[in-house]
Amino acid sequence: MSERPGTDPDRADVKAVLAGDAEAFGGIVQRWQAPLVTLAYRYCRNRGQAEEMAQEAFLRAYRFLNRWKEDAPSLDFPGSIATPWSCSTSTTWT
Repeated sequence: MSERPGTDPDRADVKAVLAGDAEAFGGIVQRWQAPLVTLAYRYCRNRGQAEEMAQEAFLRAYRFLNRWKEDAPSLDFPGSIATPWSCSTSTTWT
């Protein structure tokens, strides 16, 4: 059974990153890539732009990991780093 994003593996990976293991962030990316791209796609209806938005969200998450509070009830990457998103006005809506 696959772990759901926001569960203990995310916490363990965040702790590992904060302890100096930058590669542990890959576990977070692996678990959250598809959900973030899906969420971004709902905003812009453009797969390429959705992938770029997800990448930006991961960069932002990595940059601000030092603000993570271990006693927080859960990790919520879509809610905390992926919003608010906006799509450029040149986006083609289909």
